[in-house]
Parts: sequence; C-alpha cells; structure tokens
Amino acid sequence: MIYSIFPRWPTNVDIVDWPDELSPANKMLIGRVYPPIMSTESKVEITDPLKKDLELAIGITHFDLKAKTNMQLAAYPDSWNPSTKSTFNLHLSSKKGTTMFSAGFQACIKSEKPSKDEKPFKNVPRVVVWLQAFDFEFQKGNSYAVNAYAEDEDCDGFTIHVDALHGARLNSAMVSWVVYEQDPPGIMSGRLNFETFKKRQGDNSKWPEKHCVKLKKLGEWQLTRLYAGVSKFNFDPRWNLRMAVNVNCQDSSFEIDACTWADSVCNSVEVSYIAVCI
Repeated sequence: MIYSIFPRWPTNVDIVDWPDELSPANKMLIGRVYPPIMSTESKVEITDPLKKDLELAIGITHFDLKAKTNMQLAAYPDSWNPSTKSTFNLHLSSKKGTTMFSAGFQACIKSEKPSKDEKPFKNVPRVVVWLQAFDFEFQKGNSYAVNAYAEDEDCDGFTIHVDALHGARLNSAMVSWVVYEQDPPGIMSGRLNFETFKKRQGDNSKWPEKHCVKLKKLGEWQLTRLYAGVSKFNFDPRWNLRMAVNVNCQDSSFEIDACTWADSVCNSVEVSYIAVCI
C-alpha cells in the first residue's frame, strides 16, 4: 500500500501522489478473494477483473444413470453474450436410450489461451482434466469405465488421453481442462483416487449411502475456491451408475466425499481438483 507524500514533507526525495490504479497483482488477488458467484438458475453472470476473454472448463460431479442400456451424458454451455461474454447458459443432456435420473456438474471460469504469437508456457505446466461428456454402448459383461488424463507436459504443450478401461465400449467422450504454469503462488492441484466405499455407522437402511472421504491439507495457505470433478470411474455394469462428489472446505484444508448409493457398485472413481488459495 502506498500513501501520498505531500510536497512540504520531504527534502530530497520525489513527491508521491495518491495511487489511483490497481496493479495486475492487485487484480489477481481481488479475483481470488472475491471469486465470481454462479447463479443456481440456468443463466449465469460473471465478472472478470482482468477484462480478458473467457472460456469455461466443465466437470461432471454427479450422476444417477440406469444400467444395462446405452449410456450418454453431456454437460455444456451456450449462449455467450456476444459483446461482453459475461453471461451464458449451462445444460445437461442425455440422448434417447439413456435413462438419467439426475446429474450435476461444476464450471470453472478461465482465461483464453495465449495468442499465436506467444509461446504457450514459460515453464512446464500442470494440467487438470475433467470428464465433460461420455457415451457408452451397452454390452453384457463389459464395465462402464473410463479414464481422462494429461501427460507429456512441456513448455510447448501437453497431450490429453481418454482411455476405455476393462473392456468398456466407449463410443466417445469429451473433456475440459485447466492449465497453469507450475507453482504459481496460491494454486494447487492433484488427483485423488477413491476405492473403498463404506456406509456410515448406524445407517441400517436397505439401500444405504456408501462414502469414501479424503482430506487434503494446505499448510499455511488459506483456501478461497475449490473446483473438483470426476476424471475417472469404473462401475459394475449390472447395477445403476450412481456417484456424487461433494466438497467440504475449511480455512486451510478441504475434504472430498465420493458417495455412491442404493444398489450401485463403484469399483473406483478418481477426482481431479484445483484449489485457489491466498
């Protein structure tokens, strides 16, 4: 912070006037402490303190889909405001033959990639990948299983893979990604794998919820925003696919709770996250 130094005060230094502009670092910090608030309605309004063009990274966080059928789920935005890019609509869809009981996703607002005249990265980047859509063809005995991830990261770019696992008949998939240069102040990311799902103590219902919870500590950093979405899953094809990713944020840590329920048999699910801290 800079205060004004009046002309009559110093004897041998320059005069310092009141600051009337925010530096790029000031704007970045303000954007982290006061992140955009997303409406629960279909139309979303955002504010970008850096006045840059924007893109969306969308990750599926919840689905309840009927098994033993072809299975398609897609999350996507549309209706960008053409002049300001400050509003958009969010959609979930499934095609004929898929029975979707419920689904959900999260959206992360990011700046556009550098122009063609800029080098992509000064340092090796980190990449966070989320599943945005998938389309499985049902075949008896084959799992519903997919893995989306990035590798071969270097200063020129990276490679994104989508693999069908355990004999899954994956017709297509779509991913979203967020990329940032390694170790900027206050940005942390990773992947957490969940395999052992247990019902809560005292839950004796016929179809209990089954949870697997993992805690991530951030040390001296204070969490301001957390984005988490599914990047990999493996379900038994005989039962409905049911998964919900819930987050519990604390000042210097967060929990991710992967929950399945009823007759669903989830062999594993992987959640990719990006935490914004100050």
